[in-house]
Amino acid sequence: MSSSPEVPDSAPDDFPQLIVPREAPADEAPPEWSPRARLLLIGAAVIGVLLAVYGVALLFEPLRLLSVLDIFKPVIGVALVALGGLLGGQSIRLLTTAGPEKPYRPGDPKQSRALFVLVWLVGSSASLALSLDSVASLKPGLIAAAVIGVVVAGASAWWLTRWIAAKIESQWPAFDTANVVHRRTSAWSVFFAFVWGIFSSALAVLVELFLLGLALPYIQSQAGLEFTPEIMLTELLANPVIIISIIVGAVFVLPLVEEVSKAWGLWLFRGALRTHIDGLLLGLMAGLGFGFVESAGYILGGMGSAIIFLLIWFRVATMLMHGLTTGLIGAGYAQARLTGKRFALWSGLRRALIVHGGWNAGGILLIISGSACVSLITFVALCIAAGWVLPRSVRAAIDRAIQAEHAHAGAPLPGIWSPIENGVWWRLAGGQPEFPTR
Repeated sequence: MSSSPEVPDSAPDDFPQLIVPREAPADEAPPEWSPRARLLLIGAAVIGVLLAVYGVALLFEPLRLLSVLDIFKPVIGVALVALGGLLGGQSIRLLTTAGPEKPYRPGDPKQSRALFVLVWLVGSSASLALSLDSVASLKPGLIAAAVIGVVVAGASAWWLTRWIAAKIESQWPAFDTANVVHRRTSAWSVFFAFVWGIFSSALAVLVELFLLGLALPYIQSQAGLEFTPEIMLTELLANPVIIISIIVGAVFVLPLVEEVSKAWGLWLFRGALRTHIDGLLLGLMAGLGFGFVESAGYILGGMGSAIIFLLIWFRVATMLMHGLTTGLIGAGYAQARLTGKRFALWSGLRRALIVHGGWNAGGILLIISGSACVSLITFVALCIAAGWVLPRSVRAAIDRAIQAEHAHAGAPLPGIWSPIENGVWWRLAGGQPEFPTR
């Protein structure tokens, strides 16, 4: 086996080699967790167990209709049990069965897709027997609704996680070049990027509630106390200032808050960004973790209505959007660290905000248009984006990262390399296909 070439001069000194041997020497022992890493994993396991225990305590606490928080304590309990079990169980598994360099290898995405379809059918059908308005005072109903939301959103996240990782595997050239080897992202970093996405949703909600609090005095001044909630909403939506504020908030403010919250975790995992693919995949996982929590909440709010059959698929698309946007930031951050081109991070953030803002604009237009024709056009546009543009944008982002990997290594793309065709998805990914000389 030939020795590895030197790292290009443009790579930062504190970065490991991009170009690595295909296999480690047979007599070399696999690396083990450092004492600091072991301590962090043990801490994560303890936190997970404590979250799960507290969640169980909330489930058994008597239900009191004193505030919205009291009503939804069973829902919070289900969420904490799920999060604690995920964090604690996976941390223990990583600590006992995996090393720091164990690569992430996805399972069969077809199996996870079939499971999601089954969960979608069962969960949607079961939700028809529930309604948050009718079970708000019944703890079993709230627990059942929360379980449906978490399980359906979790099945969706599992499917998308496997689908994205499998796309990376299938799109990588079938034969590595002489000096570029597909170095898979570490399993621990993929998992904790997803967990960070879950926690970042809470961070984003806190910031968004703070901003809403700033606007609340004006909203209250425009709402008459004698109105019912329905009439109050109609009156507020007739106010052009309120309408403009909603549009600006949804299209510009919320995407910025959420993307910064999700992408902040990439800095925490900067030591794991050894390749362009690492940045893209970890960003994708953080976005899916954020979308998992958000989708579970929206599915919970759709209980008791047949619209939930369609709502769940819309949430799948929104989860993919969250993954794509943070993936673009992650790819830009990895490029900035690998090549020293600092503008790459800001370019990735700009593209993420455009995609996120455009998606939110469609959703807002669908809600407040007041025109059946506009609503229908917007709905069709969102369906096209969900089924055609977003999946191809993810693949274009993967192809762009693969191309950047070879360019960074100074190696030509293999002759059998065939990226996805050019289109609007390449614009969203911030690049264009490069075809090798055949």
